[in-house]
Amino acid sequence: MSEYNVKPSGCSKVGGYLFIVFLVVGIVAGIWAQQRTAAIYSEAIRNLPTATPTQTTREIRQRAITVTYDNLARNTESYGGQTIQVRGTVIQVVEGSWDTTVTLLVRVEDGNIVLVRYKGARVLDNDVIDLYARVEGRTSYTTVLGAKLTVPELTALFLEIQN
Repeated sequence: MSEYNVKPSGCSKVGGYLFIVFLVVGIVAGIWAQQRTAAIYSEAIRNLPTATPTQTTREIRQRAITVTYDNLARNTESYGGQTIQVRGTVIQVVEGSWDTTVTLLVRVEDGNIVLVRYKGARVLDNDVIDLYARVEGRTSYTTVLGAKLTVPELTALFLEIQN
């Protein structure tokens, strides 16, 4: 009986080595990707805003300051983040199509305009409101007649309809 002694060809050896190399590279790449994903996730968790206690309307009222429009418009940056109280008449309500935030243009008592971002009960044109809001900065918008206006931008903490 004769025995066949078959030796793998050089091509089979190279294919086997390449398979092992690709297998090792794939395992290393998988481990790296998993560690990178974990690092990104951990970073995202660390950067989540911390929950701030909700303030009562009473606390907001106590903290709010009254500022003239001229002082607010001239020194907006110095009031950034502060809570102010203003009374005015809503002259335009622009409802967003993607979220529940409404943009209000409010004519304050001295006749000037502030832009207010608001979430809450429905507000209508010509409503007189007492507004307690955080100063965000200044923003520009284009009027119906095409003029560009820059006005203080506020985020409503709450408002009371007076009429």
